[in-house]
Amino acid sequence: MRQIARLVRHPAYRRNQIVSPMLLRHLPADAGYAWQGEAVLLERLTKAKLDNPSIDHLIGSVQTEIARLRGPAGG
Repeated sequence: MRQIARLVRHPAYRRNQIVSPMLLRHLPADAGYAWQGEAVLLERLTKAKLDNPSIDHLIGSVQTEIARLRGPAGG
């Protein structure tokens, strides 16, 4: 959940550029530094009842998106 919040608060974050359909389905519609929806996000993810492989996929997708927003390494 913390990584998703970090992604949503990233200055280069654009929801419409997220590649993973699963991640997109669970991302909040609001974004930016003003977003304070960790409790809402936790509730959404809890209600989704994701299994371990789905959670792993979601975490991997978040990490990939964060790396993409950072840009090329050494650049």
